[in-house]
Amino acid sequence: FLADRLLRPNLAEFKELFPKLRLDMSYFRDFVDFDEADIHAAVLFGESDRKGIATTMLYNKAVPVCSPSLVDGREFPMSVEEIIGLPLATTKDHTTGWLEWLAAAGFEETSNLDFVEFEDGGLAFDYATSGRGVAMAIEVPLIRHELSTGSLVVVNPRAIYPQNHGIYLPTALDNK
Repeated sequence: FLADRLLRPNLAEFKELFPKLRLDMSYFRDFVDFDEADIHAAVLFGESDRKGIATTMLYNKAVPVCSPSLVDGREFPMSVEEIIGLPLATTKDHTTGWLEWLAAAGFEETSNLDFVEFEDGGLAFDYATSGRGVAMAIEVPLIRHELSTGSLVVVNPRAIYPQNHGIYLPTALDNK
């Protein structure tokens, strides 16, 4: 998901700027041990608080989005009460930001909400783009295309900026 949204659209420009640099892209679902893998650089998504790794956050502004078909005829921005009446796409451990977003909106009681849980945030995002629910998404650059084409809408502009979750670069490794 991250490679498709962030890296692949910029590869031609990158290769133009650095024609002699050999670039091998790999996708790993789980975190990779940099000591064991032959990796010199990475762009990561998820938890940035990793033991032995200093990180630089690139993007972490998250907003609630869905397909316009799910909210056809509703006024924007939608209220928190309207949003929680819809299926909320999340991950099994709620790392997608819903709990943080709801708390920022002053809504604390989440035990009765309709969370639809997925293995990862990419699947939760796909669920939202298919018109079945609302997902929290990193606003730029992951959903830039969908917002510009109108295939996704931001249902409420309240954004959260998770401190330890987003798109980031590992900047220093502790190789001890």
